[in-house]
Amino acid sequence: MRGRKPVPTELKIVRGNPGRRPLPTDEPRPPEGDIQCPSWLKGRARRVWKELAPALADAGLLTVLDVPMLADLCVVRAEFMRAVADVEKRGIEVESTKYDRKTGAAFYVTEDNPSVRIASDANKRAKAMEVEFGMSPSSRTRVKAAPKPEKKSALEELRDRRKA
Repeated sequence: MRGRKPVPTELKIVRGNPGRRPLPTDEPRPPEGDIQCPSWLKGRARRVWKELAPALADAGLLTVLDVPMLADLCVVRAEFMRAVADVEKRGIEVESTKYDRKTGAAFYVTEDNPSVRIASDANKRAKAMEVEFGMSPSSRTRVKAAPKPEKKSALEELRDRRKA
């Protein structure tokens, strides 16, 4: 697929349809439902879920169909956190033992900690996924949140039905 990724209709509506093009009417709508943390998410990934899911759901950016992608994001963020913890513990460079094949003598070498590369890679992957949820500062600047409709009391709903 070439060009920019299409912007979801919901996001166009929230932004005020800046392109002024007709909005699609036949776009599939994800089913409403209770959003649950997948049972296979454990440890750090589950803690990341508990931080992100409620905020995304409140903003209307998380549906039942988005659960697998958010779970992936949580796993990647947990991988990043684990790698950063290792770098904090062992440092950017680590000492390892090497053996000379001919003599069998052991010697020490200093190498880059592999966790540095793992953390960098995980951070890049997480940022790419966060953009999909509108979680980057630049994507938020383009979004103008629509005010939430006020809920009517049961009496007001009854009154409105009677008028109709």
